[in-house]
Amino acid sequence: PSPDEGKSRVQHDDCLPGNGLYPPIACAVIGDTLFSGGVEGEGVFSSNYSDTAWWHDKYCPSSNVFSLIGDGSNLLAGTDFGLELSTNKGTNWLATSQLSGNIYALAISSTNIFAGTSSRSGSVFLSTNHGTDWKVVNTGLDSSDVYSFAVSGTNIFQGTSGGVFLSTNDVTKDRKAVV
Repeated sequence: PSPDEGKSRVQHDDCLPGNGLYPPIACAVIGDTLFSGGVEGEGVFSSNYSDTAWWHDKYCPSSNVFSLIGDGSNLLAGTDFGLELSTNKGTNWLATSQLSGNIYALAISSTNIFAGTSSRSGSVFLSTNHGTDWKVVNTGLDSSDVYSFAVSGTNIFQGTSGGVFLSTNDVTKDRKAVV
Protein backbone atom coordinates (compact mmCIF):
# COMPACT_ATOMS: atom_id res chain seq x y z
CA PRO A 1 0.00 0.00 0.00
CA SER A 2 1.02 3.59 -0.55
CA PRO A 3 2.23 5.10 2.74
CA ASP A 4 1.30 8.62 1.65
CA GLU A 5 -2.24 7.98 0.31
CA GLY A 6 -1.14 8.19 -3.33
CA LYS A 7 0.67 11.54 -3.05
CA SER A 8 3.77 9.93 -4.52
CA ARG A 9 2.30 9.70 -8.01
CA VAL A 10 4.65 11.06 -10.62
CA GLN A 11 4.02 12.15 -14.21
CA HIS A 12 5.53 9.94 -16.94
CA ASP A 13 4.60 11.38 -20.33
CA ASP A 14 7.61 9.65 -21.89
CA CYS A 15 6.50 6.13 -20.94
CA LEU A 16 2.98 5.76 -22.30
CA PRO A 17 1.27 5.26 -24.58
CA GLY A 18 3.10 3.50 -27.37
CA ASN A 19 6.47 5.22 -27.45
CA GLY A 20 8.17 1.86 -27.84
CA LEU A 21 9.74 1.83 -24.37
CA TYR A 22 6.89 0.24 -22.43
CA PRO A 23 4.11 -0.75 -24.80
CA PRO A 24 0.76 -1.15 -23.06
CA ILE A 25 -0.63 -4.67 -23.24
CA ALA A 26 -3.58 -4.30 -20.86
CA CYS A 27 -6.21 -1.56 -20.41
CA ALA A 28 -9.19 -0.96 -18.13
CA VAL A 29 -11.57 1.92 -17.45
CA ILE A 30 -13.14 3.06 -14.18
CA GLY A 31 -15.31 6.15 -14.52
CA ASP A 32 -13.30 8.73 -16.47
CA THR A 33 -9.91 7.13 -15.71
CA LEU A 34 -8.08 4.90 -18.18
CA PHE A 35 -5.56 2.45 -16.73
CA SER A 36 -2.79 0.82 -18.72
CA GLY A 37 -0.26 -1.82 -17.84
CA GLY A 38 2.59 -3.44 -19.67
CA VAL A 39 5.82 -5.32 -19.44
CA GLU A 40 9.32 -4.25 -18.38
CA GLY A 41 8.31 -4.17 -14.70
CA GLU A 42 6.66 -0.76 -14.87
CA GLY A 43 3.32 -1.65 -13.29
CA VAL A 44 0.14 0.37 -13.88
CA PHE A 45 -0.27 3.88 -15.30
CA SER A 46 -3.42 6.02 -15.32
CA SER A 47 -4.79 8.99 -17.22
CA ASN A 48 -8.06 10.89 -17.22
CA TYR A 49 -9.76 11.17 -20.61
CA SER A 50 -9.28 14.95 -20.61
CA ASP A 51 -5.64 14.73 -19.50
CA THR A 52 -2.78 14.14 -21.93
CA ALA A 53 -0.42 13.05 -19.14
CA TRP A 54 0.02 9.53 -17.84
CA TRP A 55 0.59 9.00 -14.11
CA HIS A 56 2.49 6.18 -12.45
CA ASP A 57 1.84 5.25 -8.84
CA LYS A 58 5.18 4.27 -7.31
CA TYR A 59 3.41 1.75 -5.08
CA CYS A 60 1.40 -0.02 -7.74
CA PRO A 61 2.46 -3.51 -8.84
CA SER A 62 6.01 -3.10 -10.08
CA SER A 63 5.93 -6.17 -12.24
CA ASN A 64 4.75 -7.18 -15.69
CA VAL A 65 1.04 -6.46 -16.03
CA PHE A 66 -0.66 -8.88 -18.42
CA SER A 67 -4.29 -7.99 -17.70
CA LEU A 68 -6.42 -5.28 -16.08
CA ILE A 69 -10.10 -5.08 -15.32
CA GLY A 70 -12.36 -2.61 -13.51
CA ASP A 71 -15.13 -3.83 -11.23
CA GLY A 72 -16.98 -0.85 -9.77
CA SER A 73 -14.27 1.15 -8.00
CA ASN A 74 -12.03 -1.94 -7.76
CA LEU A 75 -9.14 -2.42 -10.18
CA LEU A 76 -7.59 -5.86 -10.63
CA ALA A 77 -4.15 -6.31 -12.20
CA GLY A 78 -2.99 -9.72 -13.41
CA THR A 79 0.80 -9.80 -13.10
CA ASP A 80 3.65 -12.25 -13.30
CA PHE A 81 3.57 -12.48 -9.49
CA GLY A 82 -0.17 -13.03 -9.14
CA LEU A 83 -3.23 -10.85 -8.76
CA GLU A 84 -3.09 -7.33 -7.31
CA LEU A 85 -6.26 -5.59 -6.08
CA SER A 86 -6.89 -1.87 -5.65
CA THR A 87 -10.13 -0.81 -4.01
CA ASN A 88 -9.49 2.91 -4.63
CA LYS A 89 -8.75 3.30 -8.35
CA GLY A 90 -5.05 2.45 -8.17
CA THR A 91 -3.97 4.55 -5.19
CA ASN A 92 -3.24 1.54 -2.99
CA TRP A 93 -2.59 -2.07 -3.98
CA LEU A 94 -2.89 -5.37 -2.15
CA ALA A 95 -1.62 -8.73 -3.36
CA THR A 96 -4.30 -11.41 -3.22
CA SER A 97 -2.77 -14.41 -1.52
CA GLN A 98 -5.01 -16.94 -3.27
CA LEU A 99 -3.69 -16.38 -6.81
CA SER A 100 0.00 -16.48 -7.60
CA GLY A 101 2.07 -16.96 -10.73
CA ASN A 102 1.21 -15.53 -14.13
CA ILE A 103 -2.31 -14.09 -14.38
CA TYR A 104 -2.67 -13.67 -18.14
CA ALA A 105 -6.36 -12.76 -18.49
CA LEU A 106 -9.26 -11.26 -16.54
CA ALA A 107 -12.95 -11.01 -17.45
CA ILE A 108 -16.27 -10.14 -15.86
CA SER A 109 -19.57 -11.81 -16.63
CA SER A 110 -22.51 -10.66 -14.55
CA THR A 111 -21.25 -10.82 -10.94
CA ASN A 112 -18.49 -13.32 -11.72
CA ILE A 113 -14.83 -12.44 -12.24
CA PHE A 114 -12.59 -14.90 -14.08
CA ALA A 115 -8.81 -15.12 -14.00
CA GLY A 116 -6.83 -17.05 -16.62
CA THR A 117 -3.50 -18.46 -15.48
CA SER A 118 -0.84 -20.96 -16.39
CA SER A 119 -1.88 -24.60 -16.21
CA ARG A 120 0.41 -25.28 -13.25
CA SER A 121 -1.48 -22.60 -11.30
CA GLY A 122 -4.93 -23.97 -12.18
CA SER A 123 -5.93 -22.49 -15.58
CA VAL A 124 -9.22 -20.72 -14.70
CA PHE A 125 -10.28 -19.23 -11.38
CA LEU A 126 -13.67 -17.78 -10.42
CA SER A 127 -14.54 -15.09 -7.87
CA THR A 128 -18.13 -14.34 -6.96
CA ASN A 129 -17.27 -11.62 -4.40
CA HIS A 130 -15.34 -8.93 -6.35
CA GLY A 131 -11.96 -10.67 -6.23
CA THR A 132 -11.75 -11.44 -2.52
CA ASP A 133 -12.03 -15.24 -2.76
CA TRP A 134 -11.19 -17.53 -5.69
CA LYS A 135 -11.81 -21.16 -6.64
CA VAL A 136 -10.42 -23.27 -9.47
CA VAL A 137 -12.95 -23.96 -12.26
CA ASN A 138 -10.96 -25.68 -14.97
CA THR A 139 -13.17 -28.65 -15.86
CA GLY A 140 -12.41 -29.72 -19.42
CA LEU A 141 -9.25 -27.65 -19.91
CA ASP A 142 -6.72 -30.37 -19.05
CA SER A 143 -3.30 -28.71 -19.02
CA SER A 144 -3.93 -25.51 -20.95
CA ASP A 145 -2.62 -22.05 -20.13
CA VAL A 146 -5.45 -19.47 -20.43
CA TYR A 147 -4.33 -16.31 -22.22
CA SER A 148 -7.60 -14.52 -22.99
CA PHE A 149 -11.35 -14.37 -22.39
CA ALA A 150 -14.23 -13.07 -24.48
CA VAL A 151 -17.66 -12.69 -22.89
CA SER A 152 -20.88 -12.62 -24.92
CA GLY A 153 -24.03 -12.82 -22.82
CA THR A 154 -23.70 -16.00 -20.77
CA ASN A 155 -21.06 -17.46 -23.11
CA ILE A 156 -17.45 -17.31 -21.96
CA PHE A 157 -14.74 -18.10 -24.49
CA GLN A 158 -11.29 -18.99 -23.25
CA GLY A 159 -8.27 -18.60 -25.50
CA THR A 160 -5.81 -21.24 -24.37
CA SER A 161 -2.58 -22.94 -25.38
CA GLY A 162 -4.79 -25.89 -26.37
CA GLY A 163 -7.32 -23.99 -28.49
CA VAL A 164 -10.47 -21.94 -27.89
CA PHE A 165 -13.06 -23.28 -25.45
CA LEU A 166 -16.63 -22.22 -24.72
CA SER A 167 -18.51 -22.47 -21.45
CA THR A 168 -21.59 -20.81 -20.02
CA ASN A 169 -21.60 -18.51 -17.00
CA ASP A 170 -21.55 -21.71 -14.93
CA VAL A 171 -17.96 -22.61 -15.74
CA THR A 172 -18.01 -25.51 -13.32
CA LYS A 173 -19.59 -27.57 -16.10
CA ASP A 174 -17.74 -29.09 -19.05
CA ARG A 175 -16.37 -26.83 -21.75
CA LYS A 176 -16.82 -27.34 -25.44
CA ALA A 177 -13.80 -26.99 -27.74
CA VAL A 178 -14.46 -24.38 -30.45
CA VAL A 179 -11.15 -24.45 -32.30
